[in-house]
Amino acid sequence: MAPYYADNDVPFAGARKVNLRTDDEEAARAAIAKRIYKVRNALVHAKEGELPKYAPFAHAEEISREIPLIRFAAEQIVIKNGKAL
Repeated sequence: MAPYYADNDVPFAGARKVNLRTDDEEAARAAIAKRIYKVRNALVHAKEGELPKYAPFAHAEEISREIPLIRFAAEQIVIKNGKAL
């Protein structure tokens, strides 16, 4: 799945490509965070008077490719910071 993120932008979100196979871990984390942030904003924010950036069904394939990256990031955060209730 990593080649997908390195080869593809997220057009509806204006998110750039992310090289997950880099030795610069800090740069990779920053790029992943920016990509996830832009996708999130495209999903939940729409400026008044403008068409939404994300269109259900029209962008179904693009968003389905982003979900594994977002899920992986969320799981890593839970593993690192989560506490048993």
